Amino acid sequence: MGTWGSGPFDNDTAEDTLEELDEMSQRDREETVGSVFRSAVRGARSPSASVLPEEVIVAAAVVAANTPAGARVDWNEDYPSITGWLAKPISPALAASAVEGLQAALPADGWYWGGWKEPQDKAEAEWIDRITSILREVQHPVNHLETGYSP
Repeated sequence: MGTWGSGPFDNDTAEDTLEELDEMSQRDREETVGSVFRSAVRGARSPSASVLPEEVIVAAAVVAANTPAGARVDWNEDYPSITGWLAKPISPALAASAVEGLQAALPADGWYWGGWKEPQDKAEAEWIDRITSILREVQHPVNHLETGYSP
């Protein structure tokens, strides 16, 4: 079937990755997503990547879904428990690894973006930006008392 939407889980590779993660223990999931990010970074420096961009997106989305900000996002109706897949709180190191993995797997001038011609394709990029933003919030939390902001 290929791709059926613009969300982070709306393709065959993402669905397969989610199914695999769903069947794992929490500890195995954490090890797997970490391994995906490390492979993406290593693959960025090699001609043959060992993980697909879609796998990195799913792994990063799983990490993001398990943060306070990510828990408020409607991720995937087929996996409603996704927000409980990882131990809390998500560490800044794991969030940083996820961001680094996304950047390595999806460079701005990379092939992944080349096939996106239609305006609706930008929704995928918006999801990736949203995931990255959630992860960066874990990396660099904002102290709302200092800023005067009240969510």
